[in-house]
Amino acid sequence: MFGRFFKRDYRYYISEGEKYLAAEHYADARTAFNEALAKMGGETVDNAALIADVKSKIALAGNRLGFVNLAEAEHAIQSGNMVKAHEHIQLVMHLAEDVTAREKAEILLQHMTVNSPAAIVAETSPGCASCNGISHKTVENSDVSEEHLSPADRFFLAVQTLPGELHQRYMVLGEKFACAYLSAHGENDDSALSLFQELNEAGENDIYHYEISLIHYRQGDLARCELHLQRALELNGTNPLCWLALAQLYVDAGRFQEALGVLDHMVLEGFLSDQARTLQGDVYQSMGAVDRSIDCYTELLASPGTARIAAERLVPLLESQGRSDEAEFLFKKYLKGCC
Repeated sequence: MFGRFFKRDYRYYISEGEKYLAAEHYADARTAFNEALAKMGGETVDNAALIADVKSKIALAGNRLGFVNLAEAEHAIQSGNMVKAHEHIQLVMHLAEDVTAREKAEILLQHMTVNSPAAIVAETSPGCASCNGISHKTVENSDVSEEHLSPADRFFLAVQTLPGELHQRYMVLGEKFACAYLSAHGENDDSALSLFQELNEAGENDIYHYEISLIHYRQGDLARCELHLQRALELNGTNPLCWLALAQLYVDAGRFQEALGVLDHMVLEGFLSDQARTLQGDVYQSMGAVDRSIDCYTELLASPGTARIAAERLVPLLESQGRSDEAEFLFKKYLKGCC
């Protein structure tokens, strides 16, 4: 009798799945909803709408896990760990039904060379001697690390983490731009600046101005950096990287009110809003407006991508205000066990 009374039917697992989903524990949620679906089959539940809802929750959890693994794959590629990247990509393909996630995973997989006999290398091209060309051919190579990737692949992988559609815009700017980009990110600023300027003179582009601004920033010429960022935004006011770079420039120059104005605009327009809110909290903290800083970081706790970063900033702030219980709670929830 007691066994029947305490039997866990599909309703229990749906409830557990909902809790896990709300807590953003997507793997546990997916397991619970799958168990609910199995129980519903065993109990011959005749409720098409409920079954469809459970299946949609399984798909949602799988998609969220897929995007998490996609981000991990991109990070592994940037770190040169192609084996780990391949593992994460396989998980994306296994877990995600989302077309965007699967397409991105397939693109990454196509451009990976580890564990594949086909390694993509560059043909020699007179168009850009420093890059040995951007065209491809296939050769046999079973042991390839990032340093052995062709310029084309290095460029492809470097721009994959750009937000929104920027990576697609970068990809179609041509071989000369790719050479300039790799030169800039290889700390060959003079060569990169020369190439970017040539491209910009041939036809202005917000991306050219943005990349030129980064070089001037590294060289300590903040005035020229600002000029190029402002011009980039005149050409394209929706480029989120330009807004973020301008805000960071103002912060570095101690122009906090101007930085806050830019960051408010970014949050309002949805331009890298999580990063903007994080920087906003940092600015308020630098200004001594601790309460407003805490408000910004607290808002970020709701986002999986920024919760840990926000907690790292909140814990010492709360402790400095004598709010030790709150600080301890955040530490246990978000930071305990983190490296």
